[in-house]
Amino acid sequence: MTPLFTSTRLRRVATAVTVAFVGFVIFNNVKVVLGYYTNSIGPNAPKSPLWGIWDVEGVTKNAVDQPLLISDATLVKRIVFGGLSRATFRTMSDSVERYALAIDSVKREITLTGRFDPKNVRTMSYTKPDSLHLVLAGKVGNDSLVVRLRKLDERRFTLTSRGFNWIQELPYNR
Repeated sequence: MTPLFTSTRLRRVATAVTVAFVGFVIFNNVKVVLGYYTNSIGPNAPKSPLWGIWDVEGVTKNAVDQPLLISDATLVKRIVFGGLSRATFRTMSDSVERYALAIDSVKREITLTGRFDPKNVRTMSYTKPDSLHLVLAGKVGNDSLVVRLRKLDERRFTLTSRGFNWIQELPYNR
């Protein structure tokens, strides 16, 4: 096999250029990924004003309070407003509805667009009486809906409160 360059000096220059190019490509990719992590999903990324896990405290449908029955599969029991402009609704039957989320903090409105059904669009107004409560109001179908939510304390989660342990000296559930 004949070498590409006959002189030793040209082979060294070609090797140096190749190493510099590969280093540049790796550096650029790492920089883009770290920028995405920092600005979009990392712990210090900016969060929406509704960010968090919210449990439903009460639902008023057409000016009538609805009982929160586990048997009513149409009722929502938990809403998660997460990063990347996404919202997840978990119903009483534990089914999940995913939405793309757009927040207009000036009008105090949210627009929910079905992630897998873009024709499914809901616009609701929101108010935050305090840092632990959120009220969503709007029309869903032909019904007027008011949903009162309470923020879930994330310190209650076992992994956060107890920590992670590779080895369990004693069973935790007893």
